[in-house]
Amino acid sequence: MVSAGRGPGDLAVRAGRGAGVIAVLVTVLGAAWVARSPVEPLPAGAAPEVFSEARALPLVRALAEEPRPLGSPAAQRAVTLLVERLRALPGVEVVVQDAEASVVDEGSLILFRAVNVLARLPGESVDAVLVSAHYDSPEESPGAGDNALAVAASVEMLRALSAGPRPRHTVLLNLNGGEEDGRLGAAGFLRHPWARDVKAFINLEGVGVGGRLVLFRASPGAQGLLEAYADAVPSPSASVLGQDVMASGAAPFYTDFEQYVGGGIPGLDLALVEGGYAYHTSLDRPEAVPPGTLQHVGDTVLALVRRLAAGPLPPQASGAGTVTFFDVLGVGTVVYPPRIAVGLAVGAVLLFLGACEASRRRGLLSMRGLGRG
Repeated sequence: MVSAGRGPGDLAVRAGRGAGVIAVLVTVLGAAWVARSPVEPLPAGAAPEVFSEARALPLVRALAEEPRPLGSPAAQRAVTLLVERLRALPGVEVVVQDAEASVVDEGSLILFRAVNVLARLPGESVDAVLVSAHYDSPEESPGAGDNALAVAASVEMLRALSAGPRPRHTVLLNLNGGEEDGRLGAAGFLRHPWARDVKAFINLEGVGVGGRLVLFRASPGAQGLLEAYADAVPSPSASVLGQDVMASGAAPFYTDFEQYVGGGIPGLDLALVEGGYAYHTSLDRPEAVPPGTLQHVGDTVLALVRRLAAGPLPPQASGAGTVTFFDVLGVGTVVYPPRIAVGLAVGAVLLFLGACEASRRRGLLSMRGLGRG
């Protein structure tokens, strides 16, 4: 029996709308599933201008054969290996920086000597994009996820860029030492002449051994960099919540991000966070890194650096406040400035108050009952 006013035609329209909604949901969830699925590693024979996990993985294994604490023979062997790999890239300048300086860390004055491996792919402009990753590790850990993987990804990324046309902007690498002892290498880099040309940085870290490379922090004034990330990265993973956690002091670790921001450079902080059981332990070994993880890291960094190096570099915003950013099911990134965040918050409050007033008028809600919860 069909009720009055709802004939077969109405039911057909409703069924069609329902099918349309289901189709949209299936499409969105399917895209999200594909975006979150493991990335297929590319072989060593992949096109020279793309990132290949197979080309980068041997460097991860070589670096993470042993712990590489600051000043150790293993750290020096890492420097030698990185210089060798980078000098093999066409058109790339390589410098070993003996960085001697002092920093104040948690109330203590630290005098240090850290060794940085710097690489420079000249662009049409001297204005530079910096990619930073530390090669050292704690004494108790071989440091595959923290941070040999990011170092190897940076080297392979620069190789892919050097295989293509000359970029509009210069690309720099700071493969630095002493991060585990107070972010010493990053502090030392700021004294190098190349640091004066840096207009934006990307810091790569690891507190895990797998999963997605998460964008979890942006410097004040980095809205343009966040928008570049949103435009360039095809499979993003981003959340401003990480920035809030770091700002609150609840997370018991620091990265080189603080040094660069303190030097007046805008930038982004990205890290592997899954598999945190291995962080700073003997379990942080290359075999703990799932296949496809390095490919995802490299694809993300290469896409972002290629976008920034093609220019124009985003200007540093003068306004204060936290830019909100987050990914949507791994298929896109939302970025909006503080004023929009305030507007959305005010709108949400007004919407709530309007709903309460409408319910009160219909007798569904009393102010006394609302006060009681």
